[in-house]
Amino acid sequence: MPDDNNAEVLKADMYVRLPKLLDGPVTRSDGVEFRVGDSVRHPEMGDGKVVRICAYQTVGLALYVDFESGKDKIIAVDFLEKVDP
Repeated sequence: MPDDNNAEVLKADMYVRLPKLLDGPVTRSDGVEFRVGDSVRHPEMGDGKVVRICAYQTVGLALYVDFESGKDKIIAVDFLEKVDP
């Protein structure tokens, strides 16, 4: 059994890039516009409301959605459908 007093400690630096929060509205490539307060639908999560709009360097535009199920999730705009309230 190794001696814990002589155990090697690995160290690593980690950098996290936070998304840029946008006031909106934002327009998807097909022309659909999203803004905070819009009602949206996700095929698996159901219906919800847009709470925040985020721009990630890696995945692009995403919406923070509060779903009627009580769950919330950040989802890319391509996976949401805008619905009438």
